[in-house]
Amino acid sequence: MATFRTNVLRNGEWVTETVDIQTFLKAQSAQGPKRAEQIDTPICGLLTRTVADSQMVKSVLPVRLRSPHHNDVAFIGHRSVQIREFQSNGQFRDILFRRFAHNIRNACVVGSFEIPDGVDDLNPAMDVEPPVKVEDQDVHSSPPVGSTSQLPPQLLALAMENADVVFLWIGPGADGRPEFYSSTEFVFRRPPQFQDGNFGAHMAVDPSSRYMALSSFHGLFAVGELESLANFTQTGDENTVGIVKSFRLRGVQGVIQNLTFLYPRPEDKDHIILLLIVVNNGKSRMAIYEWTLGDDLANVFAEEKRGHRLPVENQMPQLLIPLTVGSAFIAISPEQVAVCTESLHGPPTFESLELDAPPKSPNHYGTGNPLWTAWDRPYRLPRYLKGKDCLYLAREDGIVVYIEVDEDHALERSTFIDAFKCNISSAFAYLFDQYADVLVLGSDNGTGSVWKIPPRDHPLQIGTLPSGAPTLDFATTDSLGDKAPELRAPERIFAASGHGLTGCITEYRHGLKADIGLELEIGDGVKQAWLLNFSNTHGRYDLLWTTPIHSQVRELPEDFSDLTDPEPDQVLYDLSSPTLAVTQVNGVTVQVTTASITLFRNEARYITDEWKQLSFDRLLQDQPHVSVSDACITEDWITVSTHVGPQFRIYSFKFYGTAVVSQVQFDVPGDVTSIHHSKDLGIIAGLWRDGRPYLLIRTPTTETESQDIEEIDIAERLKWTPGETGYRDDMPLKAIGSIASVNNAILLGTRGGELIHISKEWKSATMIYYQQIGLTAVKITAARHLQTTRPRVLVSCDQALIEVQLDECGPNGSVYHLAKHRVLPINAGNLGAPLPLVEYGVAIDIPCASEGFTPILMLAGPSVIIAELHQEPGPAHRYIKIGKTPVKTFYSPNLRCLVVGVNEEGNKSTLMFMDPDTGEDIGKPIHKAGTPVQHIVGLGKSNDRIHGLAEWEYKKNGGTWRYLLVGTKQGQLIIVSTEKEPSEGDRPPSIKYWARFKKNCDGPVYSVIGHEESVIYCVDDTLHWDVLDPVERKLKPRKVIELDSLALELQISETKLLALTWGDSLQLIDPVLDDVSENSATVEFHDPREVTPTSFMKVQYDMWLVADQDCGVAGLWQWPRASGTHNWTEFKLLFQGKLPVSIRKFRRGRTRPTWEQGAWNAPKYGRVVSTPNNAEILGISIDGTMVHFTLLDQHALRLLRFIVNLYNLRGRRDEERLLRAEPDLGYIEPMHVDGDLLKTILDAEVLQELVNTEELLARFKTLLDKLDSGIHTYGWEGKGTADHYFELAYNVLLYYLRQVY
Repeated sequence: MATFRTNVLRNGEWVTETVDIQTFLKAQSAQGPKRAEQIDTPICGLLTRTVADSQMVKSVLPVRLRSPHHNDVAFIGHRSVQIREFQSNGQFRDILFRRFAHNIRNACVVGSFEIPDGVDDLNPAMDVEPPVKVEDQDVHSSPPVGSTSQLPPQLLALAMENADVVFLWIGPGADGRPEFYSSTEFVFRRPPQFQDGNFGAHMAVDPSSRYMALSSFHGLFAVGELESLANFTQTGDENTVGIVKSFRLRGVQGVIQNLTFLYPRPEDKDHIILLLIVVNNGKSRMAIYEWTLGDDLANVFAEEKRGHRLPVENQMPQLLIPLTVGSAFIAISPEQVAVCTESLHGPPTFESLELDAPPKSPNHYGTGNPLWTAWDRPYRLPRYLKGKDCLYLAREDGIVVYIEVDEDHALERSTFIDAFKCNISSAFAYLFDQYADVLVLGSDNGTGSVWKIPPRDHPLQIGTLPSGAPTLDFATTDSLGDKAPELRAPERIFAASGHGLTGCITEYRHGLKADIGLELEIGDGVKQAWLLNFSNTHGRYDLLWTTPIHSQVRELPEDFSDLTDPEPDQVLYDLSSPTLAVTQVNGVTVQVTTASITLFRNEARYITDEWKQLSFDRLLQDQPHVSVSDACITEDWITVSTHVGPQFRIYSFKFYGTAVVSQVQFDVPGDVTSIHHSKDLGIIAGLWRDGRPYLLIRTPTTETESQDIEEIDIAERLKWTPGETGYRDDMPLKAIGSIASVNNAILLGTRGGELIHISKEWKSATMIYYQQIGLTAVKITAARHLQTTRPRVLVSCDQALIEVQLDECGPNGSVYHLAKHRVLPINAGNLGAPLPLVEYGVAIDIPCASEGFTPILMLAGPSVIIAELHQEPGPAHRYIKIGKTPVKTFYSPNLRCLVVGVNEEGNKSTLMFMDPDTGEDIGKPIHKAGTPVQHIVGLGKSNDRIHGLAEWEYKKNGGTWRYLLVGTKQGQLIIVSTEKEPSEGDRPPSIKYWARFKKNCDGPVYSVIGHEESVIYCVDDTLHWDVLDPVERKLKPRKVIELDSLALELQISETKLLALTWGDSLQLIDPVLDDVSENSATVEFHDPREVTPTSFMKVQYDMWLVADQDCGVAGLWQWPRASGTHNWTEFKLLFQGKLPVSIRKFRRGRTRPTWEQGAWNAPKYGRVVSTPNNAEILGISIDGTMVHFTLLDQHALRLLRFIVNLYNLRGRRDEERLLRAEPDLGYIEPMHVDGDLLKTILDAEVLQELVNTEELLARFKTLLDKLDSGIHTYGWEGKGTADHYFELAYNVLLYYLRQVY
């Protein structure tokens, strides 16, 4: 036998061995197929970021985080804190928001705040101007250097899931705006028992705020001594402010079910009393630890206190409420509400309290009695509280009771307040108000509410809180598939949440909220409206509006209570003609119509010497039969554009008081389409000539005959302007229809939906920005009254109002960035109402009821709306109450409605067809014969549930029919037919639906889809592939495929079936339809991981995203194999990452606003197109958090991971490690980029601080040079400065972190 010596791999080492030729040939043949499979795996990364935070609120804590004068309230979510100020008008004002990297386990308030009898002293001017600032994570861990201001009266303490304790407060930032400061204590990380995620399960602070207790469930608690806040001043160094002086651990035998501190006697304030409820062997006992302020905690907790066993009826108390009298407490258990006394001396005594509370309300969905969930202590005058304690108790079914306990621990008073129509969770709080008690009722099963409890009167609702209900499914209005135009109305996002009466469909919206205060109907055909302020002279406001024919005016009193007609002899306006411009300047009201100029002093009541009206026929005698088309008014100039035939001329009249003292005029070459007069820039006119728009700028008007005029060809200037203008030669511009200016910036709005930004510096004009923000004419109004640091304008387009922030000093000096946010008019009394279709909006000069807001006037159809505009964008969700439990939903492009699977009373399953605009159920269930029924055949059964819901395009013999597929818990597979009925008036068309086919299955139908003429569905662990026979009118089996576990989701990819199974995750199955034998189907690919999946989505031709219950997400690749190969193998794992939440469902949608579509959403900076039509990938979690997913090529991945890792490693001096901060592409975890962290870096603008050495800067430049094959740095070739690269990097971050919906 022939042999030879060669190197072989043995036990990880290369050794030389003698090998015979037969063995060698067998080894080569065995390796043959594997060698054919050796192909390059694509390198792809994943960027994830939170685009909508959960609205769930775990607790609501009133806390004076800024000063004694600010009535701040902390809304604590799962991993976020929202600080809002409760104002004297009963409304909340957003102050700050912060998202944390870890979940928040618990929260409490450190520090006390005594409200004196003279409560009027608490309302001086604001100490800190509070514009909203959003921070994703902590950038500032200590106050600014040199700060010596005292800490606020109270701090917010957060127990995090990673065993950190974060102390939060608010102080002024470098720009004077409120900013979060924090101190993080890491000492509690040391005990390994606190690392299991249960740390902070219970948390309490003693009444003196000098001790804090925290515990886990596993019999371990810690008590920390806190520094006194009374004498605390913020240090000026960079170290974290120390709050915890020392701490002590103590273990107990059993599970710690609850803990709290009790109140000492008034004469013994240094007495500290800690109460623990410990459960061991199913029995509860209470243990008391006592000590004096300053005692050594090691001695206090040297041994475990055994305590006393609780009576049977008081076992497992849900709530412990310490009373301010007699060191007693109230223990609330399922069986009894009792007050416990004598807890410090001998066996405790429990006395039952009989509360005035009704039986369970309709809001209760449990099988037993409703539970008491929360309590709070209202403010009362100190003299009233002598010898008594006052409490509000809340029950989960909406019942609230007020009680008073006297010093003998007897129930002195029990008053039933109301049965509120919402569930009440632990997010229940009392808020201070001078004239009434205010209760915040947070709900984990629908929207919450805010109520005033006036003395001797019924409760009054003054606000609504977002829904905190779990989200079960969501859908986007993805209606046009891959054939959609580049620019279109953004698709909408709807989520199904809630239970029973509080069930709702939530429309996700993001923008600037405008709280509607007044809505008046004034009629159709209104083009523009103005609100003129005469409050100082006549105690009223004039509402003037114009139609294409004439103008009208009405009067509003200062309290806006009624809209009345003025007396005929007091009408000082020209109402016979359409109004072009109106303003009030220097005590004079000026109106320009198409026929005249009217001027009168604001004090005038009648047509007197203080009133003057000049007709254009008299003013422009050199132009007989003149037509006035546009007008603009500045502080002392009235500028109008006129024309006689095709010749246009511009006149500018100077006025003083009510007299016109001089005028300037000049002809213009072209049609004047709009006009504007700027004090700094002069007269600016939009021209239309030879089918192209031009801009004419005449330098500041003088009274001489000299004319210094500059003309700009807009299209030509756009074409040759360097940088990113967004303009293409094949995009013909429409005429300029609106002009506004702010400082040296000129904004142009065209009649084709374009917004153009020009920077004007004397005679030179530089085009720096162009964007398509809609498809209809753009109207721009300068928002002069906005109380913000950045200049802003309001833009109306496509029946929507948009605020544009002019930021000429963007990140690192970027000048082209304009932040745009849609204005969302919100009716606080009806959060389910659709958005008004706004045609026009302008800021108005009226007192604002809420500080920090801007009053605006909007036109929407026949109505004029006056609202208060918020300063910073945020969620403004719409909650459409349906009174049922939604479990499944999708959007049907064919029916143009949301199809929702719901459970009615008695858990009866049925369908809803919800119009997304009106929120109405437009479905009409009928029998096959056409008679109305309550439920179609197969639905309406008790204790049932819809598991599978899909739309099916049934294709056969060239024809297409559309059905709905429904699979239920009780084994019903139903094919539903639908038919639209004609609409009646303004109502949407109704939809008749009935069961066309039904099949009884042997088990629950967990998932179902349709494909051509087939229906594929999963019953228990079996996949069925049936074909619809229209002749016999039944489903005929074609294939049965056995699985190892049930299929949660199904999808067809070409001829293959993808099944997301509970036990084996994603599987790609070849059904082998030509072979009728049951076992002929083969699993070609499967997920290599052992996870419990929740959802999946195809993101490219051969790639899928898969989410799992452990907050994981992974990219699986179906790698190509040799034809004819069907053996079972694994998907290639391209990337995987860990999210802060578990994704329940993936959806795709083109949800970006219009100005982020088309050319502005083209892939660049290494972004990989995720779906065939460039739609966004969205995922939602059960708590309502929405996450956005973006695929990255290797160069974008390297750059973004480099930035993220630098931020995570900041403060370390190991430069060698920093230089390796980019991912090793051989591993899976580094292929994921945390976009929330990138947002923190972008907002703080700290790139220069991170890239702070020559070596890091060199690597930073190299990574940027490789983006998109170097086109962004082409030509720099060593000439590009560090500033150029930093500006490019900021632009990359801006691109990836743009608005998604």
